[in-house]
Parts: sequence; C-alpha cells; structure tokens
Amino acid sequence: MKNICLRPFERRDFARLIAWIDNEQLLYQFAGPVFQYPLTEFQLQQYLAESSRFPYVVMDCISGKPLGHAEVYRLSATRGKLCRLLIADPGQRGRGLGQELVGELVRICREEFGFHQIELNVYDWNLPAIHCYEKAGFVRNPLKSSILSKGGETWRSVNMILTFMDLVEGQ
Repeated sequence: MKNICLRPFERRDFARLIAWIDNEQLLYQFAGPVFQYPLTEFQLQQYLAESSRFPYVVMDCISGKPLGHAEVYRLSATRGKLCRLLIADPGQRGRGLGQELVGELVRICREEFGFHQIELNVYDWNLPAIHCYEKAGFVRNPLKSSILSKGGETWRSVNMILTFMDLVEGQ
C-alpha cells in the first residue's frame, strides 16, 4: 500500500511551503540558489511560471495531510532532474517516506515524461539522502560537482544519475 501520493503544487500551497522553510540554511539545502531567504509568494509565483518545472506536494495517501514537496525538472526531451525534495516534518523522516517519494518520482520520470536519464544534486554531508538515492539506483557522477560557501561553511554538491538502460538501448 502506498503511503505517499503526489499532486501538483499550486498557489494555495505557497503559505505552507513558506512556513516549512523557516531558516536560511534549510532554504539553501532545499533549493540551492533558486530562492532567496526569506522565501516569498512572489518567488513562488515566478517558480510556478517556469514551464520546465513540475512541482508537487507530497501527501499522506490516507489522511490527505501534506508531508512535503518535490519537483521534476525537464532538462531536455530525454533527460530530467529531481529537485527540491523535502519531507517537511523531521518526525516523519527516517520512516522510508523519502525512499517511496524517490521511487514515485523515478516512475513519473520514466513513464509519464519518457526520460532516459534523470539526475539530482545532493550535498555530500547529507548521508541519509545519498543512501536513499543509491537504494533507488542512482550512482555518483564523478564528472559533475560543485563547491559552495554558505555561512562560512563549504558545501560540496554531488551529482547523481540514474539511466534507464532499456530505454537508451531501444533508441
């Protein structure tokens, strides 16, 4: 039985996401340089207007309660990116919801978008997220990484990829 369901992120969800992202470090971990702290409705309006972004609200399938946020980003006709993944309540983390979310996003990328490859970026210190992505089949891409300075700290972004070999070979 599915624990999480996804529905499109809409204007009515702005206030909730803004409340979830209550500090600058969390915003940067969640969104990188896409947003500036504090997150505002204006920024979210611009975000929703971008045609390559497909943001979702992560919902508890049974209660209907919003649990988090996720995004699929279209890089090209055959490549996509998972972005801005968040299980908002720290008490809900570590229960396998992230793994289920990533699995559902991978399914959407493959079946609904027809992507042959998807990628994501994660900070190297976020070991639970890296482990989650590896369990879903993502591997580290040694050719792509970046280093950022944030609040006097150095953050290394690791790029991970998942290729659907049967789709690539079937071209």
